[in-house]
Amino acid sequence: MRPGPEANQVELASFQYLHEAELAVGYLNDAGIAAVAIGDPAGQIQYGKGFSAQPRVLVREEDLDEARTLLVDLGVLSDSG
Repeated sequence: MRPGPEANQVELASFQYLHEAELAVGYLNDAGIAAVAIGDPAGQIQYGKGFSAQPRVLVREEDLDEARTLLVDLGVLSDSG
């Protein structure tokens, strides 16, 4: 599930690896929360540039609190942020 173009997307969390962000998106989508993972599929390494930005999970602004609570309850995110 991807948030529609009209949705106001906000960052829920960032992860060290893209597969971690994709797993979080899977948990969110299974719970009916539209989410998308944004990141470098090459493992965040760009030759000559070092590491690129960390993979991020975006959700609709109105789903932010519910999405954070779900991922904290599942142990994907820490309770501190």
